[in-house]
Amino acid sequence: MTDVVRDNNKITAIYSCRRCNGRFMVWNVLYGNNGENWLYLQQVYGSGFLMADLTEIPNSFASLAMLNQTTSFYQIANRTSATNERNVNQTLELIGVNANWLISNRQGVDQVLSQLGYPTTPVSNNNKSHSDNMALAIAIIVIVAVLIVVVLIIMLCRYWKFKQEIYRYKRHVSEEHNFIEVSLSDKHDDKNQEHASDDDAL
Repeated sequence: MTDVVRDNNKITAIYSCRRCNGRFMVWNVLYGNNGENWLYLQQVYGSGFLMADLTEIPNSFASLAMLNQTTSFYQIANRTSATNERNVNQTLELIGVNANWLISNRQGVDQVLSQLGYPTTPVSNNNKSHSDNMALAIAIIVIVAVLIVVVLIIMLCRYWKFKQEIYRYKRHVSEEHNFIEVSLSDKHDDKNQEHASDDDAL
């Protein structure tokens, strides 16, 4: 905008786009270029109420993807101040409410839109319900727990087998030792008998 338009009217014009199809274009301008346009507006308008109103531009979005994008945008330092903190929290909360409402009422909304002649879009993977996410998390936890139990059982079986091998080895060594002692004692007895027979012969 040129300098003919006053500064407060410029930001009012930008803010008014939040309820029309231009909100995506305005948000992309603010969000793009690593937020350079946002920093420029902060330098021009400071951290006053006009910037607080500007933070509400994405509050009409209704998808979890936009919620994540908006959250990551405002988490960067210097984009949230004491003046606009409440507006940021309300904006993020409203996007989440809109997204959850659309997820839970997607089928009914699609039916109404199709009856009115509007094209409908399939539900994207980003719009899974919280129950689906919880079920997936529980399934992953159960699988991990089962794997841990299986690994522990395998380790215990190997340890038991190792102990059995050690026991067999010790038993085998002990039997060989006893056999050697018996053999030596038999040889010693045979030699004594030979000496005794030699003495008798003499």
